[in-house]
Amino acid sequence: ATRDTSGDFTSNKKAEFTLPESTKIFSDSEIKREFELTTDTWKAPGIDFKIISPIKRIPDPDLPNTTQEALKRTLLPAVFAQVTVDNLESDLPRRAIFGYQNPSDGRVLDNFLHLAGPTNNELIGFQHGGKVAIVACGWQETKDGQFTSGGSDTFVPEEVKTATSFGLDQIFRTANNIEDNWGFGLGQCTLNVVTAPPRSKRTYTFAICFFRQQHHTLGIDTGFYYTKYFETVIDVAKFAKDNHESLVAEWTIPEIGGLIDNAKLNKYQRFQLIHAVRAYYGSTELLLTLKDAQGIKAGRPVWVVNEGEYRMMNTCDLMLDHSFFECVMNRWVLKNILDFYVDRYSYYDKVFIPDDPNTFYEGGISFAHDQGIADIFTRAGRSSYELVKLDDCFSFMTSEELLNWVLGAGVYVGFKPLAEGFNNQGRDDDDQEKLLDWAKSKKDIITACFNSLKNRDHPFDKTKRNGMINVESDKTKGGAEITTYDSLDPSLARTRQNIYIGGKCFAAYLTLSHLFTLLEEKDLVVEALDQAALAAETISNAYEEDTQSIPAIIGSRSGPGAARIIPAIEGLALPFVSGVSLQYFEFASSANPKFAKYINVLQQHTKTILKKGICIFDDNGWKLSSTSINSWLSKIYLNQFVARKILKIETHEEHDIAHVKWLTEVGENGYWAWSDQIFAGVAEGSLYYPRGVTSILWCFE
Repeated sequence: ATRDTSGDFTSNKKAEFTLPESTKIFSDSEIKREFELTTDTWKAPGIDFKIISPIKRIPDPDLPNTTQEALKRTLLPAVFAQVTVDNLESDLPRRAIFGYQNPSDGRVLDNFLHLAGPTNNELIGFQHGGKVAIVACGWQETKDGQFTSGGSDTFVPEEVKTATSFGLDQIFRTANNIEDNWGFGLGQCTLNVVTAPPRSKRTYTFAICFFRQQHHTLGIDTGFYYTKYFETVIDVAKFAKDNHESLVAEWTIPEIGGLIDNAKLNKYQRFQLIHAVRAYYGSTELLLTLKDAQGIKAGRPVWVVNEGEYRMMNTCDLMLDHSFFECVMNRWVLKNILDFYVDRYSYYDKVFIPDDPNTFYEGGISFAHDQGIADIFTRAGRSSYELVKLDDCFSFMTSEELLNWVLGAGVYVGFKPLAEGFNNQGRDDDDQEKLLDWAKSKKDIITACFNSLKNRDHPFDKTKRNGMINVESDKTKGGAEITTYDSLDPSLARTRQNIYIGGKCFAAYLTLSHLFTLLEEKDLVVEALDQAALAAETISNAYEEDTQSIPAIIGSRSGPGAARIIPAIEGLALPFVSGVSLQYFEFASSANPKFAKYINVLQQHTKTILKKGICIFDDNGWKLSSTSINSWLSKIYLNQFVARKILKIETHEEHDIAHVKWLTEVGENGYWAWSDQIFAGVAEGSLYYPRGVTSILWCFE
């Protein structure tokens, strides 16, 4: 042997992607990228590579008029890739390759199977275990400016082959560059090799197919919903190949493309929105329950949004922030999550007043922080996150999750955005009668939530109520509740007397007044509006004339509680898009002077703090709390909508430029796709996160 080959057969050797020594790497300046909602295209001299992904509305599987064919096409677990080889200037054939290196040793995990033989040339490509397959679908050729197409049956052996060896360099070595050696079973690198004829320009389409067997989760036995229609990855590959032309055409023009194109977005906002939508879908699963479980029947579709890198399932505080986007795309999935919380992840607690921690009073209904983690559903009524005897990260979020369910129900029933290019008419899950029927079916839960909220203001003395959260749940066992801003300091993480939570209380009571109006509960409408007025008055009265702003924790004059926070205004977004009368958001409201004062105070507070040194970083990015360098993009997007649309505060493109840099230019930020927690410009947490779809609200400004 001319070299030591023993390392090729070491089972613990990490697979590496190696290139032939003669390989020319394109410089960065030679590569151009076009990043759109459903297409991601990379261009270099003589070759283009495009990935086409679906961003489609998903039919509600529970509706009788939803067809199997519609679900099969929508839930197909595949994406398409197109490789364009420009060989117009050459009299020689030109090769292009598409494949990958096995990330681990094939004797430990799955290896590769060439598909041409086992399928009698029906599929050309390869299968990696039972989970992945990449198959050729067809080609288009540019000739004299015209396209001609060829289906998969036109792939003759001279044009498309599959090759396997230890690495890319070895496939194309002189000895191994013999097609008889391309089926080397010990290899860890497999490629589809296309050969474009001389004087041609051809685009080859491949389907990248995925499959996971049934019994995918623990805690509740579920499988992916698509396993109703596909039994193996080969079934997926055949369907993708047979339907690739129509699917590529559908996916290339996204259903919400008009909404985004017609919105008044600058290019930096557009990039962030597209980036966020992709991260959201990358975190989702549609499952099917296979057996009965506590609160859950077999045969039930279950929509799951995983919490990015943390992988907590349907985190309740994220559910609310996703609700706007879900009502644009698939309104039924919001109902699916809300119902799942009621049926399995609701609970009842007692509360205590902090000055008297040993006396407990009736609390009421609330909801767990999440429904599980990493494809493991937690037991009924429990989250994977919440711990006792804490007053910071990982404590209970009982009050906030109660608020989130109420506000989520309001968005589901009432979401009515008006924007050019957005049309939800005729969609079954937007039928107003059906939405009202759902609210009626949840009337007892909605009323129980109202009573629970009032008890968390004050559990027995109405005269001491101020519209805020003033007690702690006994679930904490002597600890203190926290908010979704769990990793920030107390300016945003503490629940009691926090103006962020107070703003959500105001929003929840307005939302409840609207729901009770629809349910024809006149007395409860009045009572809910009275509670909203109390919340508005309490926060307005905390306004400091000398600073022209409000401390994060009412009554604080020093420490983190005296910080200034942007999310004081966040809650306004929820009732505003949920059908609540716009008179409650006017600067001179005839509905109630307390509401008008509240809106004016929030406007002045926000104008005061949107300055460098308070709530703007030196790079012009938004700083959610004046005392924390941890700022969350998803919440910035939401608060920008409120500032511009409701409070009539002008913002500037320089802020959007800074936020794009947070995602792309600082350190390794770009590697993590869309990320949420940004520490002074660096992505430190909530990587590959779904929550950024709050930016869909920009389309309705």
